[in-house]
Order: sequence, then structure tokens, then C-alpha cells
Amino acid sequence: MEESPTSRIEMPEYAERSCLEALTNALIHRSYLELGSEVHVGIFDDRLEIISPGGMVSGKNIQDFDLSKSIISKRRNPVLADVFARLGYMERQGSGIKKIIENYETEPNYSAELKPEFFSDSSQFSVVLKNLNYGKSIEKLAIASEKLAVEPQKVAIEDAINSLKANKNTKSKALMLFREFGYKGIFGRQDVASLTGESQTAAGGLITKLKESGIINLIEGYGKGKYRFSENQVYNQIKQD
Repeated sequence: MEESPTSRIEMPEYAERSCLEALTNALIHRSYLELGSEVHVGIFDDRLEIISPGGMVSGKNIQDFDLSKSIISKRRNPVLADVFARLGYMERQGSGIKKIIENYETEPNYSAELKPEFFSDSSQFSVVLKNLNYGKSIEKLAIASEKLAVEPQKVAIEDAINSLKANKNTKSKALMLFREFGYKGIFGRQDVASLTGESQTAAGGLITKLKESGIINLIEGYGKGKYRFSENQVYNQIKQD
């Protein structure tokens, strides 16, 4: 944790959403036919490993895919997947692996060598999440926190999104939208639908919630129904620890 002029900034060892996504996927997609097996979580100094019984349903290996693209998901336990989706812990489009990587890439300490790793064979699926702070000096962590400190509005708007009265799935999509467009990007319902992989109706619902909260504003002169994140909106001060 580092101090900024107005608040204390968390420097997490792992991207929280990535950990939740990886664990959720392990519980949903594991094989429950192997009696006595379990999802194993191993925590080491430099990494966190999540290993679940059962390979990919398709019979292919995850390391053979291009992980920068969405992977078509075949669900071993569709009823369980539907329950987790209704609870807001996962999306229905099967974009979990891409989301794990994207959330890591937004962390201040991220670098290419810390990219999450995935491996599967016929008997198991494993995810390795790297410790973002491992081996870094105090000075390097301070540089990362200073980068955040000069962007107080970015921190404030993300805090506002996290304070929304909405489920985790909705907040995740709102954060994804902000990280894609920032303060300068202009977007509409179709843009939101394309980014989140949801219907335009669902995208319209997200826009309405953000507009009513003052997080986004309607922009004139760019066509009907265009919005931008509100740079001048006054948000609640980031909570002190």
C-alpha cells in the first residue's frame, strides 16, 4: 500500500477480478465425475496456482489457442454455469480467460512477463497468476503508485463505479467500458454491446444506470444516443483505510 496526496492507494499482489474469474471457472468447468478430486489452490511467494480436475470438454489443450481472442466455450456443467451467471459471478459468453488477462493488464505493476499462464491436458486445467509485487523494490512500487496519484480522476471514477448499487457483473462491464474509452472516447449502445458481448437491450440498461448515476453524460453533435464519461463530475472521496 502506498500514500497519495489524497488517499492511500492499494498495490495488490494479484488482480482481484482475475482471481475471482479463475476460481469461478475452476468450480464451474471442473469434472465432478472424478471421485475424491478437488480444485486445488496453491499460494507461493511469486505466484498463485489454481488446478481443477478435467481437461477442456472439446479435448483440445488451452495452450494451443490464441488467448488474445475469445474462445468458444463448451460447458461441462451448464446448469452450474447458469447459476453462477445469474449470481453475477460470470458471463454467459465464455470470455473468462480473456477477462483474466485483461484485468491483469490494467494493474500498475503489470509487465509482459507477469501475464497469466494457462495449461491443460486430458486430466486437468491449471491457471498461474503471477505476484505483481514479487521481486520489486520499494522504489519501483513507489513509481507505480505515483503514476496512479497523477490520475486522481481515473481512480475516483473507478471508485464511483465500484460504489454503484449493482451486481459485480454490471460493475465489471462498467469498468471495462471506462478502460476502453476513458474520458475522451465517445460511445453508444452498439459500442457497449460489441465490447461486452451482450444484447443491445442489456447494453442500454448499463448505459441508463451509468447515466442516472452521473458517471456518463449525453453528448450532442455525434449522432443520437452518444455518451462520454464525465470528467467534471464530482465523486465521493476515495474511502480511507
